Amino acid sequence: GKCLHTIEEENNQIFALDYRPDGLMFATGGKDATVRVYDESTKTCTMRLKGAPGYGANVPAGHSNRIFSIKWHNTDENLLMSGGWDNTIQVWDTRIEKSVRSIFGPHLAGDALDMAVDSAGKATILTGSWRPEGPLEMWDFQTGELQEQVEWKDSLIQNQPCMLYAAQFSKASVSETSSAARYVAAGGSGANETRIFDRLAGAGQTALVGTVAGLNRGVFCLDWSPVQDRIAIGGGDGTIRILDVVDRSDDEGGMSNFDRHILVHDATTGGSGPETADAPSAPAAAEEATDP
Repeated sequence: GKCLHTIEEENNQIFALDYRPDGLMFATGGKDATVRVYDESTKTCTMRLKGAPGYGANVPAGHSNRIFSIKWHNTDENLLMSGGWDNTIQVWDTRIEKSVRSIFGPHLAGDALDMAVDSAGKATILTGSWRPEGPLEMWDFQTGELQEQVEWKDSLIQNQPCMLYAAQFSKASVSETSSAARYVAAGGSGANETRIFDRLAGAGQTALVGTVAGLNRGVFCLDWSPVQDRIAIGGGDGTIRILDVVDRSDDEGGMSNFDRHILVHDATTGGSGPETADAPSAPAAAEEATDP
């Protein structure tokens, strides 16, 4: 490929970048705790979003430490979110160039900030924190209130918690009545694993449906396919793993105790074939599988 343009941010290290859905703007964040918004056509920085030192209701909110994740709003071109080491998510409005909402708690150390918007326009924020307890959370975008802290028990293989570096809603899976993403995937270090959850498992809770565990190094990035229930996972061992999430009917494999089953398998080629991990749509019944 050919490099079309180079932009340098002096005295900064860039850890996060995201294009606006329409492709006309993009934003960066990094070491200097500032969100920069660029015009795609001119490649110029049009605004710098940051807080001010000090405390109090009249002091503009912003980040006080490194930014590791940025995400534009799915449907509102004027809003974007950022998060990092200062344990806050900032929601920025580019029309006034200020933070209009702060969410306190998430400690982001990678690309672990995402959003899903349902057919009624209700937006949900997903955060994956680099911490041992309660790392995966979902928040109401409008109010900033915590909706759900997804249960994440310590790994049975590593016997330690998973500190998340990456978290993302699926892009292709939707229900018949909602455009909100069905699945959530998250991965990290410590336990060195990735877990996949189903938001539509019932009982109002997000259920674990598959785990890729027993990896030699941590998981640092992942991305869902926009056209199918497929996810690519990358980590410290230099391997890219491509996984499919597949519905299995009750008459397959003789598993008739649950209405739905999710098969998570490695779709990469080579060796003697992929390993598989079956997991019914119930949180306590999910199994861990070692990597092939």
